[in-house]
Amino acid sequence: MLDEYMISMGFNDKEIFLIKKAYPINKYAESTILYNLKNISNYLLKNSLTNNDIINITLTSPNIIFLSIENIKEKVVALTKLNFNKIEIFTMIKNYPYVIELPIEKIIDKIDFLESIGFNAKEVLINKTNILSVDNYNIQKRFNYFIDKGYKKIDIIKIIENSPELIDCNLNTINKKIDFFKDLGFTDKDIIKITSSLKELLLDSIDDIKNKIDYLIDYGYHDKDIINIIRKIPCILENNHLNNLSKLLTYLEDTGFTKNEIINITCNNPFILLYSIDYLNWKIDNLLKFTSLDKIIKMIKDFPTILGYSIKSINEKLEFYNKIQFRNKIIDNSYLLRYNLEYIKNRYKIITDNKIDNKYYKDLFEDNIVIEDVDKYLFCSDNVFYEKYNITKEELLR
Repeated sequence: MLDEYMISMGFNDKEIFLIKKAYPINKYAESTILYNLKNISNYLLKNSLTNNDIINITLTSPNIIFLSIENIKEKVVALTKLNFNKIEIFTMIKNYPYVIELPIEKIIDKIDFLESIGFNAKEVLINKTNILSVDNYNIQKRFNYFIDKGYKKIDIIKIIENSPELIDCNLNTINKKIDFFKDLGFTDKDIIKITSSLKELLLDSIDDIKNKIDYLIDYGYHDKDIINIIRKIPCILENNHLNNLSKLLTYLEDTGFTKNEIINITCNNPFILLYSIDYLNWKIDNLLKFTSLDKIIKMIKDFPTILGYSIKSINEKLEFYNKIQFRNKIIDNSYLLRYNLEYIKNRYKIITDNKIDNKYYKDLFEDNIVIEDVDKYLFCSDNVFYEKYNITKEELLR
């Protein structure tokens, strides 16, 4: 009967053998094991666990079969009083079945300790319930390890809460990853910044990271380029990004950029490497309303940051420059799009309007304003503009 019931739940022959031979289960009659297993299974199933969960729980902690339902319910109530909801409690049981057997005092002690060094104990216990088996001294030691490496307390907390496995993983795993980045040319400060931004990175495979870096090198990026790109956008090292990166670079080539041009624009604006193809299509389609594709490519080559500007901002600027007959100048000198539009509008008004009453410049204008003045002073330096009109940047932006 016991075997039939366990098979109906999904246990295989090996798992049945392991359960029946586990100490102290092998001391009990099969009828008792069957009775207890049915009770515990029904209770766990009613609380959203699956047959597979129950198999894993009983294989991990066979002794759970002989805990009374009342004892288990009491533990659930006690955890509820510690502000865990039922979903969280049974997630913890699934992740670490021994939590049912632990004295509630030990759980409270762990919560108090984790909170004392700054962790959100509840989040840590839900995500890494087996931390209950890790001695507080060893947790503190791992915390101090990161402090000694130069990490800020707030970053350590975020890193470990995001990747709780770092609490008790082998230190060689972390040290090898840090040494790997150092060998690439990153400073200690770089490594702290990168791993703080991409918190799971210290647990990723070195081979996975090396594959991404090798891909960029094979494409034509220099070591220094790659270091600067990763400094600015550590998330390029995320597990799922290599395939997206390959598609993006192919898209840019198909659009009309050469490999060297792609390397130059992405080194100047690494965030391009994070954009989706749909997003870039959207930007380029919008610019096609103002000029041709070959000129758009030139605009992006001259000023890669343009791809980060909102379409609303680009449209407003290009429409204004088109209105004052500066469209071609802007297309040929796309870096001029970096200027704040209101700032440029105010400059244009001062240059072209000789009727403005202002003590700083009311007598400076001649009756006839020539277009050369606009061309000369619209984008000049703040100092040159001040010498001509006695107006500061601060006054222009009021």
